[in-house]
Amino acid sequence: MMMTLNIPRSESYRKDRIVALALVAVGLSALPPLVLGAQEISFDGVQYASGHFQAVQLEPNHTYLLVKEWRAIHVSKDPSNITNGIRGECTGFIDAKADGTFNSDGYCNHWDRDGHHWVGHWWHDSKMEVARFEVVSGSGKYAGATGGGTSNCKWLQPPPDPQAACEIKATIKLQ
Repeated sequence: MMMTLNIPRSESYRKDRIVALALVAVGLSALPPLVLGAQEISFDGVQYASGHFQAVQLEPNHTYLLVKEWRAIHVSKDPSNITNGIRGECTGFIDAKADGTFNSDGYCNHWDRDGHHWVGHWWHDSKMEVARFEVVSGSGKYAGATGGGTSNCKWLQPPPDPQAACEIKATIKLQ
């Protein structure tokens, strides 16, 4: 036979217990980001870009292109994604050599709809199928962010005033 001991509790004890349980519940609701760690967001989509390149002829069939202006808008595969509508402004270079090889490198600033910012470093050369990029710094929700991916651009209009549609496959990890 089991016995229970019923100890009468005061009204203030019950109120204190309810308040304590409510505080624990509120505290636990703040834990998931800490427990789960970094949040990964998809940066998959298409960037539509246009810009202006300045060509410097170094020798016959060897051209160095300065990416003077490159502006893009990112259209996510999922329109509700926080990366949908990110705008980018890039600079860098493309070194197209006489032997048909090339290498390129540069940086892009990205701003989302809320004004939060991240910087990406991009690179591509003739040995790679597609360009690559990585997140190197950020502010706001992108502070401490990491990640990166690939960019496969199709020229809609060639330089010096290019237009392109670039397929992006990437993940950004928010802290």
